[in-house]
Amino acid sequence: MVFVGYSNTGGLFNEIVNGIHYDKNSRKIGWTYQMLKDKTDALDIYWYVTNSKYEQKKEQVEMLKDFVEQTGKLPKWNK
Repeated sequence: MVFVGYSNTGGLFNEIVNGIHYDKNSRKIGWTYQMLKDKTDALDIYWYVTNSKYEQKKEQVEMLKDFVEQTGKLPKWNK
C-alpha cells in the first residue's frame, strides 16, 4: 500500500491515523475494517516528500494512473 497525502499542521501520524478514509470514516476505523476484511496483519508505510499540496495531488494522480495502466483497475483500497 502507498499512502499519498499532505500534512502541514498535525504531522504524518495525524494525517494517517486521524485523517478521513475514502469510505468517509476516520482512517483508524476504515483501515482497521479493511485490514480485518483482507486478513492483513501489517502495513508497510512509505512516504514521499513533496513541496506543496499541488505536488502531492499531482503525485497521487500519477501513481494511480500508473497502477491502472499496469493492472487495468484501481487498487482495491481505492474502490
